[in-house]
Amino acid sequence: MTSPRPISAQRLELRPVRPRHIPAVYALTEASRAHLAPWMPWIHSEPSLAATAEFVRQAMVQEASGLGAQFGIWQATDLAGVIGYHPIRWIERHADIGYWLGASFEGQGLVSRSVCALLNQAFFDLGLSHIGIQTAEDNVRSQRVADRLGFRRLGVVAEGEWFIDHWVPSVVFQLSAAEWLARPERDRLLPAVIRPGSALPKPGSAGTA
Repeated sequence: MTSPRPISAQRLELRPVRPRHIPAVYALTEASRAHLAPWMPWIHSEPSLAATAEFVRQAMVQEASGLGAQFGIWQATDLAGVIGYHPIRWIERHADIGYWLGASFEGQGLVSRSVCALLNQAFFDLGLSHIGIQTAEDNVRSQRVADRLGFRRLGVVAEGEWFIDHWVPSVVFQLSAAEWLARPERDRLLPAVIRPGSALPKPGSAGTA
């Protein structure tokens, strides 16, 4: 068995996406189009700044509604990818998270550190009880992130995601707050820093029911 690649100790920040980030998100998306094509259905749509602007607009609506935020993954001055919550289901205290990384930023542990930051926020700040990740069955790299962070594999959904014109099997993962708290290596994962600015509600506040 080979040893896991060491995680870079360089400062990593998650910044809520805002209109000023549109050019950077668009540029990274275009530079990574071939890299993302096997896994991200939306990458096959016609590229445009307008489409990126619409993503940012929808992300801000989601955030304002208290249903979770979308963050740019920033390594110093470079945008490395995007991570965020699918709409939080407050009654169930559950949310799924999704992420993508630019091709030139892989292999540095950036996604693991970013997911770690959202897990800390979800469980300790927002009071959620479970976080899920769902990946394409063939997306082994993404599955390794979930495995590394202690997610349990719940199984494979044969028709997990509609991908352009066909169904793709998906692997479903889940992690509870208790499981995350018990992870002995949790503090060694060097979680990304979430920059203040997102308006996510606290448990029991307006918009969480």
